[in-house]
Amino acid sequence: MKQVQLDRINKIAPYKVKVEGKQYVFDTAHGLRYEVRFFEEQPIAGCEAARNRLFIRWFKQSAQPDRFTIRSASTTIEGQGFYAAIIVENRNPLLTNITADFDKTAVTLTNKPGE
Repeated sequence: MKQVQLDRINKIAPYKVKVEGKQYVFDTAHGLRYEVRFFEEQPIAGCEAARNRLFIRWFKQSAQPDRFTIRSASTTIEGQGFYAAIIVENRNPLLTNITADFDKTAVTLTNKPGE
């Protein structure tokens, strides 16, 4: 994992970010813990859309809908598929704001200019 400069992040971040193993973590004032990991993308030619569909289907079948909310979006730009998803724990006090912001951003990014 290529580490980012934590001192730069912590100068502007609302919460203290630290590294634990291969992930970045922080705890909010509401007692929620966030863990973030980054993986190097391994392109699988022609399989990005299928992998996205499989993940969304797996999540909807396996996850606890009373515990997590998922939002996803996809678009194609110049023949390349792009996929994004966000999973938020339902007890997050900002759940409505987070999902609304994701939905708004997804619409902006997936609409072609002039639509």
